[in-house]
Amino acid sequence: MSRQHLGRVALLAAAALVLAVLLPTTAAAATGTYLRLAHLSPDTPNVDVTVTGFTGRTYQLKGVGYGAVSTYQTVEPGTYTVQMRASADPSAAPLLTGTVRAEEGRAYTAAVLGPRLGRASRC
Repeated sequence: MSRQHLGRVALLAAAALVLAVLLPTTAAAATGTYLRLAHLSPDTPNVDVTVTGFTGRTYQLKGVGYGAVSTYQTVEPGTYTVQMRASADPSAAPLLTGTVRAEEGRAYTAAVLGPRLGRASRC
């Protein structure tokens, strides 16, 4: 695989996962730390999402399809790894991995956007 090709794959993967801090919302106005997930990539098949805290706490959502936005979940402040795998092959390597640093009193959304994840992983 050429360096240029690998660069394109890395760029697509980076563009596909957006970890965004939301402006204060009703959830953020309360005491606590909140996280929700969104699948907003129209040509990406269903994914299984695993959110793992550095403390070992794990949250999972299975079979998340396009357009799905989870409700906010209360999480402990800290750093979390978000991994998305194709639902059809849960033992496969993650299609994407990202990190969320969640602070007290804030609400976060981890969202997959952009081109089909599977296409980027097959390039």
